[in-house]
Amino acid sequence: MTPTGTFTLKRLRLNRSPLVAHRLQKRQPTEEMSLLPRYQNTIELLEKMHIQLSELIGEQQKLLKEQKRLLTLLFENQNWY
Repeated sequence: MTPTGTFTLKRLRLNRSPLVAHRLQKRQPTEEMSLLPRYQNTIELLEKMHIQLSELIGEQQKLLKEQKRLLTLLFENQNWY
């Protein structure tokens, strides 16, 4: 920072605590609003992942039923010998 800038900040007291707090408070809603689309996108992705996971669980359950059926047939056929 230049000497003139430093002098101006001191002279006008632009960095006093209440003013800095006020600037931060004004900036916060803007930052929160800029995060909103990111949060919405994250929620959409999580919902899609949940749907995919549910579908995968359904497929896994079908495969397990089929394996159980095949194992039952295999053991039944072995008992005949």
